[in-house]
Amino acid sequence: IGCLATGVAVYFLGMRGGTGNYRFIVVGIGISAMLISFNGYLIATANVQNAGAAAAWGMGNLRNLSMTDTIPVFVVLAILVPALVVATPRMRMFELGPDSAQSKGVDTARTELLLLVVGVGFAAATTAVAGPIAFVALVAPQLAARLTPSAGIPLITSAAVGAALLVSSDAIARTILAPTTALPVGVVTTALGGVYLLFLLIAQARKARL
Repeated sequence: IGCLATGVAVYFLGMRGGTGNYRFIVVGIGISAMLISFNGYLIATANVQNAGAAAAWGMGNLRNLSMTDTIPVFVVLAILVPALVVATPRMRMFELGPDSAQSKGVDTARTELLLLVVGVGFAAATTAVAGPIAFVALVAPQLAARLTPSAGIPLITSAAVGAALLVSSDAIARTILAPTTALPVGVVTTALGGVYLLFLLIAQARKARL
């Protein structure tokens, strides 16, 4: 509920002019900063045991999860995957921009809101169970686009790459300092994602020079 409320706030405060303008990005960064500070306040005022558990959850952690913990995720998948399948043809139209999609008869405002709810719902279900695991959503579509020759971002390949990246990062987190320490998976994904983001920035700078 909190994730959906945040997504709706970003949508209505930042969507003037569409998702391609800086207002949308700045509003998202601003709301994110306020929520991070609020989480920091909650951790600072909590008792030591709760604060430690919240800090571990905040780094993204799969260590203490059981199959029972994944039931809510499967419930959300059962609801949102069909919605995504329905929205996918309209989403493809956005690859040339909202104006192009609208000229082809797509209700852009309704489609953007539907995609926002679906995307936030996926992220919220996973985050509620395992904590915020950073950079997977950034890296997986980029790698999937380079692995497949099809135009646009392939959804199934992106999901498979994201799953493989998460499992691989968790294996590294559990073994890199074993047996003394098992790192949260979010530490590994953030490190790998930071390196990949730097690679993308360098590649974009080289393209701009050419």
